[in-house]
Amino acid sequence: MAFRFEDGFVFALTYGRDVDWVKNLIASDGGTLGYKGEHIGIHNIRHTLYDEVKDAFPFLFRVLLNIISVEHCLIVERK
Repeated sequence: MAFRFEDGFVFALTYGRDVDWVKNLIASDGGTLGYKGEHIGIHNIRHTLYDEVKDAFPFLFRVLLNIISVEHCLIVERK
């Protein structure tokens, strides 16, 4: 799930940093995000620690992400 963050979006990497979709997005430095019925171009993909962006997530998601011990997130910018 993507949540608005600064000039783009943040994703919690619940399966870790080494999943194929993350590798592919970084390798291509961009893609398209389906968000609330809109297709949004994204680029400038970068990893960050969950603790640095946790306030971007709604409270209930933070509780869940803490329970499952998420450590990493992905930040992307809108094109």
